[in-house]
Amino acid sequence: MSAPVVIGPARSGLRGLVAKHRALAVLLPVSLVVSWTIALTHGDAAAPPPAQGVLAEPLTTLAGSPVWRLAWWLWLAGTLILVEAVARRRGASDHAFLATGSVLIALPATFWAFGWAGTDGPLAFFGALALWLAVRVIDGVGSGWWLALAGLAAGAFGITAVLAFVLVLILIIATPERRRLLGAGITAVGAALALPVLGALTGIGAPLAVSEPPTGGATLGPLGSAIAALNAMITTGLFTLAQRGIGLPGAPEYFFQILGWVLIAGVVVAFLRARRTRVESPIVVATAATVLLAGPVLVIIVRLLSGQWLLIQPTAMTVLLAALLVVTATVIRNRPAAWMVVGWSGIVVIVQIVLVVVATR
Repeated sequence: MSAPVVIGPARSGLRGLVAKHRALAVLLPVSLVVSWTIALTHGDAAAPPPAQGVLAEPLTTLAGSPVWRLAWWLWLAGTLILVEAVARRRGASDHAFLATGSVLIALPATFWAFGWAGTDGPLAFFGALALWLAVRVIDGVGSGWWLALAGLAAGAFGITAVLAFVLVLILIIATPERRRLLGAGITAVGAALALPVLGALTGIGAPLAVSEPPTGGATLGPLGSAIAALNAMITTGLFTLAQRGIGLPGAPEYFFQILGWVLIAGVVVAFLRARRTRVESPIVVATAATVLLAGPVLVIIVRLLSGQWLLIQPTAMTVLLAALLVVTATVIRNRPAAWMVVGWSGIVVIVQIVLVVVATR
């Protein structure tokens, strides 16, 4: 006869919450330290990226305020929380999320998106929110109307917000429940376009697209614009600003490119392993398709709205970061690989902070 099993008291309160989200309990304080250090110490060595969308004017005013720079960490915290929630629902382990969360904190995109009171931080957050809401809707525990509301709010921060909801639409199409949910996906895409279209018609907010420095503001032809936008999408979406460094003296590009390679490898490996029967396959297919289609789709949208072939500001592509991180988290299966990613991310974070502090002296 087997001995009786003794069940101890369940952990509750803060200790229970920390035990349930151990990786998040580590990443949130670290992200706060990194984000606030950047927000408080960076000086004139780096200029904030231009604000986008109908909120461009007020956000440009806030970008120089130290108080708002500190508050922008909340977008990073929310992104981390939502990425963890989606990654867990798609089978990622604690150490896998710890690795991808570390990459998010260390990415040069973090410097631009969460160290300034601009539009990039909210775009990254809404990319994560769209993914989280879509997964809940597909799993039958959420309403499609929340997706539409999120799309409407996200559109205020720039035209590239629509990419998150294009990804959601492809995700829905890739699931067996697509007939039931297709309307919700299409509505969300339309909602994300509502404010950018209104801004284009009324002249409110920033232009829908800006040319990169080599063009000096000149418009590009359709093919040149598509290639340039695709290049910007790859640089920002996959390499996540690795080519650009952090905009401070002494930042070696190759040092940050390794982080981009982690995400590239994650998406490629996940796509090659994807099967229709695997629970993470639809999100892998949707992410890969959106990354490939992002540049051309945006070029066409901007052409329809502005009448010109223009290049999208690449920093606004941070809206795709959440999906890339979730897909990469589903690929990391062993602890040694996860700790290697965490270790390199930690080194990058230290270098970033040192460069930020040195640049202000």
